Amino acid sequence: MANDSGISGSTQWHNAVRGRAYLTDVKPAEGAPEDPTLRDLVFKKNNYGPQQESIRLRWQNGMFLPADNAKVTPAERETIAREVFLDLLRRFTRENRNVGEKMGPSYAPKKFAGELEAQRAGLTKGDLEKAMSQLFQTGTITNEPYGRPSRLSYRLTVK
Repeated sequence: MANDSGISGSTQWHNAVRGRAYLTDVKPAEGAPEDPTLRDLVFKKNNYGPQQESIRLRWQNGMFLPADNAKVTPAERETIAREVFLDLLRRFTRENRNVGEKMGPSYAPKKFAGELEAQRAGLTKGDLEKAMSQLFQTGTITNEPYGRPSRLSYRLTVK
């Protein structure tokens, strides 16, 4: 459990069966609230399918059911990611919390992935990176310069 391998000491479960799954807590991003109803079902061994794939589950009415994002097509997921990205960017702007498009402590996809809205939608940093790229291409968001003229910084804004 400590190293998240799902292997149990010397019992050799990994070599005993054709498939092995491991139910883990969903770890929230830094500073994000924890959602105790979410779990990830990770397939550690799968002879007849992809290894290390996982399914996000939510505890509802006494059962673990696939989280809402499990039934979404890739196109719908991209649309949801763009909407969540824009909503979070507007909120961060209102709160004077600057985020940018460059990797670093204020990298927008990483910051947004830790927010409750993104976690509820089941969005990852990769989903939000793709959404940011699409929003730049359509001209919906832009980099706005701010700060001292001698050392300009840039922040994301909605056009």
